[in-house]
Amino acid sequence: MKKFYTLIGAALIAGSASAQVYFGKDFEDQDVTTGGCQNQIVTGTNDWYASTFSGNSFAKVSNGGAGDAEVWYITPGIDLTGATSPIFSFASAANFSGPDIEVFTSIDYDGTSDPTTQGTWTPLSPALSTGNNYDWVNSGEVTVPATSATTYFAFKYTGTATSGMVWEVDSIFVAEAGEPFDITVIPPPPSTVSIYDIQNSSGASTFDGQNVSTGGVVTYIRDDGSYYIQDPAGGPFSGILVYDVTNTPTIGDSVTMNAQVDEYFDLTELKNVSNFTTVSSGNFFLSTPISTNEIATEEYESVFVSICGQCITEEGQYQDWTINDGSGVGNVDNYNADFHPSGTNITAPVMNTYYSVKGIVDYSFSEFKLLPRVNSDVVESTSMCGLSINEEAVDYTLYPNPASGNITLEVEGNHLLNITDISGKVIATMNVSGMTTISLSELTAGIYFFNLEGNVTKVIVK
Repeated sequence: MKKFYTLIGAALIAGSASAQVYFGKDFEDQDVTTGGCQNQIVTGTNDWYASTFSGNSFAKVSNGGAGDAEVWYITPGIDLTGATSPIFSFASAANFSGPDIEVFTSIDYDGTSDPTTQGTWTPLSPALSTGNNYDWVNSGEVTVPATSATTYFAFKYTGTATSGMVWEVDSIFVAEAGEPFDITVIPPPPSTVSIYDIQNSSGASTFDGQNVSTGGVVTYIRDDGSYYIQDPAGGPFSGILVYDVTNTPTIGDSVTMNAQVDEYFDLTELKNVSNFTTVSSGNFFLSTPISTNEIATEEYESVFVSICGQCITEEGQYQDWTINDGSGVGNVDNYNADFHPSGTNITAPVMNTYYSVKGIVDYSFSEFKLLPRVNSDVVESTSMCGLSINEEAVDYTLYPNPASGNITLEVEGNHLLNITDISGKVIATMNVSGMTTISLSELTAGIYFFNLEGNVTKVIVK
């Protein structure tokens, strides 16, 4: 929680020679008007409003490309007559394209009129956000050029029908130069967690609403641009949907990101993605074999899985069908609509025929379903299921585990080994054959994944 200041005017600080803060606003009360601040709408109807993300509140404005807009957010008149070297600072974040906000100060504004017609406004030159996925930037200490008993500061937002840039402002601060900035400018860095950590819950994620740093391998991309990522080892609680229409990864990319965990109609997803990085491409990954009754379980939500069973009901009204391997009935979505993975309509299954099916376990309309990604994910089969999507299993031995110093890998033939950390970042790539001794000296203690062409082992480095 940020420390909230409402110190305005010299009279409030006269009792302490060391207190040189004249004004501060951090929006933790989720109100843009407290402390005497105001909106002045010049064009359009949009104004600055309070918003919250990952536990941090701020002022926000956007016209959404809805038309011409000009709106000013103005502080109260601050008495700086006793100030010696006053500075003005704040933090800003932005996204999308459009004009930058403009920042001004005035010593003769009357506090109520249209700022475009009353008062002399002097432009300031603070550092501003680059507009890259809401990346917070500190303005730095901006020198106040002139002072009075009513010194105003203002943020001017403009937008048009073709530019809907979103701007956020936080931690407005007026003080003597060098005064410690006691209002949190940038939210604390997100916790680095695995997808398993996010998903490992019988209900809503324990990280719901929090900003996290995580990563994984992209297993599929939906028509709306969203995509699924998965921990390299697969298994229960290893997959998650990323709602991200900005970045464009490809299947097999190992990616890392900061994002907010969100329960969207009980489907755990990541949204508000920032600091997106493609670490490597062309990574192998396997489907996780499950029984048909496990489709309807929380632990395989958004996980890339494979099943095999007998068609119990053929394609129905909603383009889905059921399959059973003897463990219980599971639903399979047979139609790849806009909000499901892309592809053409898969040939309708035949009653009592066995199928080997791969796909993503999705949850929507209070129901779990297996979503095949493309036609080739549904194959008429015997009662035996296929194993992997990219490579056959490789027989190998990796020891000791846990390990420190060195670890030994034994395998027949020549193979490519990728070592990734818990966030999905590739630490090392190497060719291995026969008996290979791998040094762990440069790895910090923790969990790593040794990916041998899609065959993954979790290694604990001590």
